[in-house]
Amino acid sequence: RHDHDLPGETERFVEHVASASFLERGMDPGHSIPRRPARGRMVTIPAAMPTPGAGDLLAGRVAIVTGGGSGLGRDLAFGLADAGAAIAVVGPSGAEATVAAALEAEGGRAVGIEADLAEPQRARSAFVDAAAALGPIDVVVHALVDPAALVPAALADTDGATWDRRCEAVLRAALACMPAAFECLAGRGGRVVLVTPTVALTGAAGLVPYATAAEALRALGKSAARQWGEYGIA
Repeated sequence: RHDHDLPGETERFVEHVASASFLERGMDPGHSIPRRPARGRMVTIPAAMPTPGAGDLLAGRVAIVTGGGSGLGRDLAFGLADAGAAIAVVGPSGAEATVAAALEAEGGRAVGIEADLAEPQRARSAFVDAAAALGPIDVVVHALVDPAALVPAALADTDGATWDRRCEAVLRAALACMPAAFECLAGRGGRVVLVTPTVALTGAAGLVPYATAAEALRALGKSAARQWGEYGIA
């Protein structure tokens, strides 16, 4: 156990905000966020659960939200800020500074960092900049996804270039961000939350590349948890 352990409700709070975001957009709210209990076994938090009280749940904490410039990532950034966290909005959309300004206008602490997270060194630099602006990182929420990955397409018509953008690019971004997250959290502990949709469990007829990537992200989260548990990273 680490003195820096975050409240057990942190992942549930992220789950609630994500579910509400999907409902607002008329989408399936169910999705899986893996986390690591004490003995290293990964479990999945169900989407349907009581709403954790926001209040000061994350007061004094600092969270990085990748993909926070738009869509679900933006909603997560606002939800975490409502719970008291300072937010680093990181991603390639170009709207990161705008979202950060909106968070600060609502009384929060935030910084926007535009960065191409496909390369490990760029991800590391962005995370270092986030810590320099807001303080040591406590939570990393990886919600980045290229909107192109969510465009339905027939598997028979999917060529290599399309597969690379809609599947491999999703995984490369996660692979770049995970070591950056580890470097931020090792030695002090914290949480890494990978946000994935239910297609990671059920498959999706029109989203084969993204469904494949989502299932791979689940495996990545489980395996990383087994490696990093000894460092207080869950």
